[in-house]
Amino acid sequence: MTNFQTFKNSQLWFVTGKGGVGKTTVVAALGLLCAEKGFKTLLVETHGLNHLAKLFEVEEAGYQGKKIRKNLSLLQVTPEKALEEYLLQQVRFKFIYQSLFNNNYVRHFLDAAPGLLELLTIGKIWDLADGTASSRQKSHPHYDLVIVDAPSTGHALSLLTIPKVVDEAVKLGPLKKKAESILNFLQDGDRTKIWMVTLAEDMPANEAIELSKKLHEEVNVHLEAIFVNSMWPQLISEKTFAEFKKLKIKSSLLDFYQSHYEQNQHYLNLLQKKLLHDSLFSLPLLPQKNSNELEIAKALSHELSSLLSE
Repeated sequence: MTNFQTFKNSQLWFVTGKGGVGKTTVVAALGLLCAEKGFKTLLVETHGLNHLAKLFEVEEAGYQGKKIRKNLSLLQVTPEKALEEYLLQQVRFKFIYQSLFNNNYVRHFLDAAPGLLELLTIGKIWDLADGTASSRQKSHPHYDLVIVDAPSTGHALSLLTIPKVVDEAVKLGPLKKKAESILNFLQDGDRTKIWMVTLAEDMPANEAIELSKKLHEEVNVHLEAIFVNSMWPQLISEKTFAEFKKLKIKSSLLDFYQSHYEQNQHYLNLLQKKLLHDSLFSLPLLPQKNSNELEIAKALSHELSSLLSE
């Protein structure tokens, strides 16, 4: 069992997984749990996504962020705003930045530079999460914990990989120094926790297996835990179901339930076998009738509180 207190000194949680597995709801649940535990928590969205604002039923938080609950804030990182902030730190004067940024040739170069937008995004996340970096950012308060609702698998891997690519490609200068600092932060398992959300289904399970290998081989980051979301509960024992079959008791509803339950168990076993990971947590399929995503996130936060117990 994972002890929640082991996470209290970490600064960045990066939550990834295939689209459609309930990743954003799990991020919201983690945020609610951490805020309840007294951590000053910031939820971060990237790539122009606005799912968390809709889930919490608030207006877009924007780049400056906004408080949405006690101990819980929300912020959206865009590479354009991150670039503006970075360049203003370098040139100091906004009119110089505007003359550069509004130049079509400069904009074309920036848009075409491979990996630059990803580096700016992960660089801003590092600024927010790292205590020493955050203290230099006058526009943002200090947070105990930053939780990133990362984009779907491929884009998330690009975000985590780009600091290593830049560090290996650039030999000297401030860009290499920053990439090296970000990479060291991401690879420090005490400060950065990588969480994965998946489903016990064919495509999500196999993609989770592939992603876990790439995280280890290409980025060398620590995968803290894998949440297998929306698991069907065992309402009827296998023995009882077998007895029903012997008695030739037929029910389309029972068959529907049993097929989903057995599928879940098959892919859960596959994940356990292929991932060889101790921290593989099952999250229940929650009833959604008359429930919105926020209510489901609150229910999941209670489940997570038990899993990540004191």
